[in-house]
Amino acid sequence: MTYKINPDVKLIASSVITVIDGKETLYDNGAVLSETTFDKYYVITRITAKDSIVVLELEENKRINDITWIGEEAVSFF
Repeated sequence: MTYKINPDVKLIASSVITVIDGKETLYDNGAVLSETTFDKYYVITRITAKDSIVVLELEENKRINDITWIGEEAVSFF
């Protein structure tokens, strides 16, 4: 199964660097990043800037299929 990042990143017009487990990857802009597929479901945990480049720190979402003991989805405040 493959996943994509939050589609709102396509609004970023400048270059974007993603940081996953310390590994940086450069994308031309947010539109290119929004079309990129990942093997894991990542969420943005931090947004910063380096010169004129947007830096997005990503972390794997471990709560993707949380279900309570009565079958309801668990509450998340993320």
